Amino acid sequence: MFQKRVIVIVGFIAAVFFVIVIRLFALQVIENSYYRTQARKYATRIELIADPRGKVLDRNGNVLVSNKLAFDLFITPAVYLKPKTPAPKAIVNNGSKPDNPKTTDSNNDTQAQEEILRKLSNLLNIKYDLIASKIKSIQDRIAEQAQSRPEREQKRFTKQQYRNRFRIFSGLTLNQAMQIESHPEIFRGFNVSETISRHYLHNDLACHIIGYVGPIWKEEYDQFIENGYFDEMLSPEVDENTYQALIDMGEFKNISIGRSGLEKQYDRLFTGRYGVRLSEYDYASKQKEELSRTESVPPADIMLTIDLDLQKKLESALKGKTGAGIVMDVNTGEILAMASAPSFDPNRLQPPVDAQMTEFIAKSPLKPLYNRAISGEYPPGSVFKIVTALAALEEGKVTPFSPFHCNGYFSPKYKKFKCWIAEHNREHGTLAVEDGFKHSCNVYFFHAGNLAGGEAITRWARNMGFGERSGIDVAGEKKGRVPKPLVDKDPKTGRPKWPLADTLNMSIGQGDLMVTPLQVVRMVAAVANGGTLVRPRIIKTDIPKEATDKNAEAAAKPESLSAVSAQAGPNTAQKVSISESTLSHIRNGMYKVVHSEGGTAHGSGVRNFPAAGKTGTAEVWGRKSHAWFAGFAPFDRPRIAFVVVVEYGGKGSEVSAPVVAAFLPEALEIYSPSGPK
Repeated sequence: MFQKRVIVIVGFIAAVFFVIVIRLFALQVIENSYYRTQARKYATRIELIADPRGKVLDRNGNVLVSNKLAFDLFITPAVYLKPKTPAPKAIVNNGSKPDNPKTTDSNNDTQAQEEILRKLSNLLNIKYDLIASKIKSIQDRIAEQAQSRPEREQKRFTKQQYRNRFRIFSGLTLNQAMQIESHPEIFRGFNVSETISRHYLHNDLACHIIGYVGPIWKEEYDQFIENGYFDEMLSPEVDENTYQALIDMGEFKNISIGRSGLEKQYDRLFTGRYGVRLSEYDYASKQKEELSRTESVPPADIMLTIDLDLQKKLESALKGKTGAGIVMDVNTGEILAMASAPSFDPNRLQPPVDAQMTEFIAKSPLKPLYNRAISGEYPPGSVFKIVTALAALEEGKVTPFSPFHCNGYFSPKYKKFKCWIAEHNREHGTLAVEDGFKHSCNVYFFHAGNLAGGEAITRWARNMGFGERSGIDVAGEKKGRVPKPLVDKDPKTGRPKWPLADTLNMSIGQGDLMVTPLQVVRMVAAVANGGTLVRPRIIKTDIPKEATDKNAEAAAKPESLSAVSAQAGPNTAQKVSISESTLSHIRNGMYKVVHSEGGTAHGSGVRNFPAAGKTGTAEVWGRKSHAWFAGFAPFDRPRIAFVVVVEYGGKGSEVSAPVVAAFLPEALEIYSPSGPK
């Protein structure tokens, strides 16, 4: 009997031991690959390696945009959500147990978590709801990823993910970072890591050219994944599995990208390509060992054509106004300065963005992000008289000495079309083309435009670059509007039936005309350099075509093409056939505007410089006129062209010409006899 029991016991032990051996064999041999993979997932962290973005320099090598040390805020959900005290087991004073101790504990924990977020909200000046929504989105993402895994590992996966750190905000100040790091008992579950953020050294200087960087918007994230945007941001050596792991972990949700200007258009160049680091971590999220590394591809710096001192002077002269100004090299098309007012400080758009700045950007009627220099479309007013003179002279309808008499009105029949001097009960008398420019006489240009005809004026407007994009190497350029040729023709002459009123309005830059400041300065440069329409450029560095951030542009505006391909402008300078006699008389007329007694800009400070120009006062229905002044300098050997427009500013001679006078010394200094700066 005893012997049978021994046999049974030994057999049972042997069976158990056999089962254990079989199970160990299954775990270590048959399922070894599966569990090694799972263990690797839970014990390692994949991180992006990002180099600081490339710098932006002016034409002389002065740094405009660089990078600086900043701090990112991270949350470890397992620590933040951890109960502050263990579940109470004690008996209350009356000897009875609490009705629902778990509920009481849960309420206490929730209150503690809410208190942490309130203190964090006050410290960072960020809305409580925004912080809470960030944490909720992390929890939702983990839950969604857990659901896609086998049921047996969902709980373990979730626990492991909760032990990871997740970035929720960037751009904390040193003081904010120190407050959080020095008070872990107050900000439980939150910690800070050093990072590099964008630093705009001169605050709002050239902000519309340079643009700004910001986080990826929630609504565009999925589209970026679909377009392969993030895949192209990685080093070519990063494999597909690693890329997918980064997507699963939401690593790309935390990066910053260019949101406007050159920062957006050349985001690829500024960023380079991210590398990837695979590290082993313990449960306390302390890095133990770097397992592997794929090096990043370094970014590039970009040098601009603008001059720092001139840019400062132009923006200072426009301060407090709404409008734009441009200074351009008449021979190369290099933009020496370009400003749009009002401006904005890109540093204040680094996350976290304060509520006041958000309100200003989103709701201000002044549209501070709008680059009026290349996107603003305005009636040109009298600066367009240059085109009218070109059409009349080059078509042979008038000569430089053809006289027209101004008694204040175009004719008794058309008293509606009057000269500005009629408001003063005066007249200009008999004028030729140069004095027509000097006095900006509407009646002279009514006659010249009528003789040239509407079709010729629109044709010459297009010859001088209006109605099309110039092809400048920064995104956002608008093409303005020039009337289309009419289909109906006069049966006797075969010419288009242009209504006289339309022709007269167009002759002085009113009616169905819209131009950009960039188009105006390009036209003036062509008059100054002998008839060549240069292609404006703002980047001095040679940029490879593939460097343009096509996916970012397409994702932001799916209906559009990339920034560069959408700029359907000429690739090279265009020579316009204009006689030297015509150009000479137009230049002389523009000189008289500034330097002759009675010239419309003679009372401005521009006459202190060897410059020529044309004033413009473009009427706007129900509002004050737009104030224009455009010209070139030096007169005897032109090197620069310039334009200033002030929205609803009034008269160009009184408002825009003084702005030009304020920056002309710096502009002329660039090409002084001693050589370029």
